[in-house]
Amino acid sequence: MTAIQSAATVLAKPQPIDASTEEAISRGLIYNMHSYPQLNGGDGYGCGFADLDDDGDPDVVILGAADGHIGIFENDGDGNFTDRSKQSGMPYLMLAISGFTAGDYDGDGDLDLYFAMLGVANVLMRNDGNFHFTDVTQQALVGDVGAGFSASFGDFDNDGWIDLYLCNYNGQLPGTEDIDNKLYHNLGNGTFEEVGIKQTVDDHGYGFQAVWFDYDRDGDLDLYLSNDRGHLKPLFRSNQLWQNQNGNLVNVSESSGAGVALFSMGVACGDFDNNGWPDLYCTNIPGGGIWIIRSCLTKTGSTF
Repeated sequence: MTAIQSAATVLAKPQPIDASTEEAISRGLIYNMHSYPQLNGGDGYGCGFADLDDDGDPDVVILGAADGHIGIFENDGDGNFTDRSKQSGMPYLMLAISGFTAGDYDGDGDLDLYFAMLGVANVLMRNDGNFHFTDVTQQALVGDVGAGFSASFGDFDNDGWIDLYLCNYNGQLPGTEDIDNKLYHNLGNGTFEEVGIKQTVDDHGYGFQAVWFDYDRDGDLDLYLSNDRGHLKPLFRSNQLWQNQNGNLVNVSESSGAGVALFSMGVACGDFDNNGWPDLYCTNIPGGGIWIIRSCLTKTGSTF
């Protein structure tokens, strides 16, 4: 190989290309976050997609504005967004807001929004259509005042009405030390009944995030909880898995292998190896590693 050929080979070598571009402003997603450092929200504010107008394309909900307003952005179907925040009826929740979840709690065909709050009452906003929402927290009986970090909807008893699990980070703020996680059973009449103690899912730990998923593929939803600082036992709780046994949630954390103890924060569920069984991905702080919990089928059921 000659020197000229060598140079040509080097020049022709593929180079890394950054294909990502910032398009938020050009697409209408303009939302001014509170600057760092802030009093609350050190673990981040929620944001995500939800089809709020049921037109088949995902709209955007963003939290954490300096003035406390909740960002509601309508997707026009071409990837451009219109700010519907002012007309939405959403309250200004300031810096106590932590995360949100979307679900049709009243069965009217559109997605409602539940907001987890730190040390003040959580908020349930009913979707009335046309990007307008009404606060129904008091009527629904879901205004818990713990250190709410996140929440998730799921119909655990298969009665056709989605229920609500709330993660509380015990002691994040003064006065929240003894307010544990909650499970709100949807009664189908616009109200919920708290059944966390009855179902033994009133976890007393640093609850970060929970997911409903059918880990044993028996047709009902099981519950997995990600707990921060779980490695510092016995003072703190490791991650927890509850198996749904005909509407009763039974703790199988140790026997399943899913009860990992780490600085567990975010958690996601999906079949990463395409074997037909849902797996779990748990995040951790630097130095603690990242866990992928792979499910497998044994003679006694699903384990991780």
